[in-house]
Amino acid sequence: DTGSYPGASWLEYGDLRDRLRALPDLFAFRMVPFNVGESGRPERTWGLLVSGNYFSALGLRPAVGRFLRPDEVERAGGAPVVVISHPYWQTRFGGATNVLGQTLRVNDRQLTIVGVAPERFQGTVTMLAFDLWVPATLAPELFAGSRELEDRGQRGYYVAGRLAPHATRAAAQ
Repeated sequence: DTGSYPGASWLEYGDLRDRLRALPDLFAFRMVPFNVGESGRPERTWGLLVSGNYFSALGLRPAVGRFLRPDEVERAGGAPVVVISHPYWQTRFGGATNVLGQTLRVNDRQLTIVGVAPERFQGTVTMLAFDLWVPATLAPELFAGSRELEDRGQRGYYVAGRLAPHATRAAAQ
């Protein structure tokens, strides 16, 4: 079936992650616009709010540094960290090796760069490229008034995963 999928709430993602044994690496992400830079001169940049296992579930390795850790994402308030894309690293930081630990002002919040995504990785939305990956649990701080971490009616997250070895598609459904 190729019907439309309404998305999942952050809470629904948590329920599915905890209960679906056929999909052990279930991950979630949501596309968002970010304002990066100082107030008055921000630059619009697209990114993804992600679950803590986003990169590991995809089997990726960082070009530099590390990816988000589950403990930085899975608790409310998330750690103020960000992973940047390889092109963003090249164009905004000149590919400097000292990019780790530097901060980016994202939606008026200082986030510490902990890693750079692999060179050809653009994200998990077909035909779009993203520059920032941020813990989903930072949503209330980055988007004033956001209730997405507690409201099951806010269904903006995509949920994906791989079948466990020997699991059937029927078991996952």
